[in-house]
Amino acid sequence: MKKFFTLAVLLFAANSMVNAQFITKALDENDEPTFDWSKAEKFIPIAISESVGAAFGNDVLFDATVDDTNRFLYVWNETYVGVDQDGSLNSFGEPEDHIAMNVTNMGWSGCGFCPAATAPIDWSVLDDSWVLHFAIKSKDNANHAIHVGEAGFTLGSAEFEGCKVLGNFERDNEWYYVDIPYSVIRQLVASGDVNDVWPNKFDPNGNDGQGSWTGGVTAYISNYLTFLSGGVQGTQLRLDNIFWYKDNTIQVEEPLEDVYILGEVNENSWAPNVGLKMDKAEGADYYTATFTADGRNDGYNYFSFTQKLAENNDQGGWDYIEPYRFGAVSEGDFWVTDEQLGQPLSLTNENGQAFRVPAGEYSLSVSVEDMIVYIDKIGGPDLPEGDVDGDGKVDVSDVNAIINLILELKTADQYPGKADLDGDGKVDVSDVNVVINIILSN
Repeated sequence: MKKFFTLAVLLFAANSMVNAQFITKALDENDEPTFDWSKAEKFIPIAISESVGAAFGNDVLFDATVDDTNRFLYVWNETYVGVDQDGSLNSFGEPEDHIAMNVTNMGWSGCGFCPAATAPIDWSVLDDSWVLHFAIKSKDNANHAIHVGEAGFTLGSAEFEGCKVLGNFERDNEWYYVDIPYSVIRQLVASGDVNDVWPNKFDPNGNDGQGSWTGGVTAYISNYLTFLSGGVQGTQLRLDNIFWYKDNTIQVEEPLEDVYILGEVNENSWAPNVGLKMDKAEGADYYTATFTADGRNDGYNYFSFTQKLAENNDQGGWDYIEPYRFGAVSEGDFWVTDEQLGQPLSLTNENGQAFRVPAGEYSLSVSVEDMIVYIDKIGGPDLPEGDVDGDGKVDVSDVNAIINLILELKTADQYPGKADLDGDGKVDVSDVNVVINIILSN
């Protein structure tokens, strides 16, 4: 799609509201802004005036404004044209410019804020406490369709471009601001999937017919905000101060995320759509699981973790679930030694490597918040039969260990090895005879 002017060029020197929940008159009778700054604590600017940028201070989470290098405002196929400002105050009561466009004679209209493919935007910071804010005004009764990623809604009297009407605004050439919570936006994706606002999908018509990927929530490279105003020549689109803000009056309950063990602890090896789901520990921030490493890979098994499994389709492979996969802090596969069993091992989201463990039965405890895993071998160290004291060999010291247990000079938890060698359910002289036979056989 052809870009023919930039945001800088755009900044030249109605009916009763259907849903007042989202739409508010921006200025009172004294031209004072009605926006409540006290509820806004973090910001993501998209197109803002100088005074609003100053009000944000140091609370900008990241910058999504147009710079014509990494982020652009594209007008599609010359369907809008920039027009002169009308000399009025902006939506915050300041004599500052706003976006002013009219629909041309192409029979349709559309524009979108979009990053360069080399500068994707991570939208995963948004949760249901965030709100999209922008102001709009007009003198005509056109319906406008607005898309946030794959979610769409209409401002107007009737659905437009298949997008649900969320409200209307008076067509009196006065500013009205629109505040739409992300929780509402997530309900408006065409697929019906509330988590599909920023999908990772292939568009065969993207990149001028060469095809392109949208990148997914952590690396989105498609239009992150678009406006369509129909095809009637002269239809106005006046926009002002577009930004996201975090609303401190909205309490969001943290969702319980799934965690899967991924790798050769599963029957399907490293298949990204198969994983062993861990159990969420009640009242805690960690996940637990047990598994048996059967030593199928030259005596060891390897595994990593993921919070989302790949869909069972032809998009498989590590790239598809990489944003959700985490593993060892290591440049190569991480061998777990006996000394590391039961010790906190750090995890990383960045290029997390696989853990390798020898054959045996293991228990895992993972803290996603602290990015730590504890790996324990069930049944203690892998010791030779008869090595009761755990020194790596079977000798007279193991006879003494069993005698200490019989005489109750020590308890079983003071020895790492198994003492009931004959399996009769008790430790007695017969177990001493088993150790002696092992020593003599060596």
